[in-house]
Amino acid sequence: MINLIRNLRLAYKFVLIGLIGAVMLAVPTTIFVRTNLEATAFAQREVMGLSPLADLLKLTQQMQQHRGISAMVLAGNATQSGARQAKAAEVSTILVNTRPVLALLGAPALLTALDKAQADWQALSTAVSDKTVTGGDSFVRHTALIADVLSLLDDAANASGINLDSDI
Repeated sequence: MINLIRNLRLAYKFVLIGLIGAVMLAVPTTIFVRTNLEATAFAQREVMGLSPLADLLKLTQQMQQHRGISAMVLAGNATQSGARQAKAAEVSTILVNTRPVLALLGAPALLTALDKAQADWQALSTAVSDKTVTGGDSFVRHTALIADVLSLLDDAANASGINLDSDI
């Protein structure tokens, strides 16, 4: 083997050294690139989860505000009726707009939970509008619905991976 290398021309010796160097660099370079591609894909998934999480946080906030305004209306403060209707419309709009961005996470359980929250919201909003619910019951139902939305928020964070650390 040594005689074979010794008898090679100088140009071929350099080519052989270059090939050995290329093989030595290929393995760590492949590992480095693969690791960075995985980190990039994870970060992209996290970014994709930001929009639904922001919508769900906004939904929680608006439902909390609706809970307070509804308590005033059900206690007899008719001047807040218009504000309650506007807030109810805002909550309904957020619920509708959240569905497509939540669907991007690819977790059907999230959409099922959102559908349940939307149905519960419609029933509660109608009950408050028709004044077929007491202030105390309204508060309890609002609080339960908000808890469901917060649970959905947690599930969406899990689905997007945003609550995980990609670097152990």
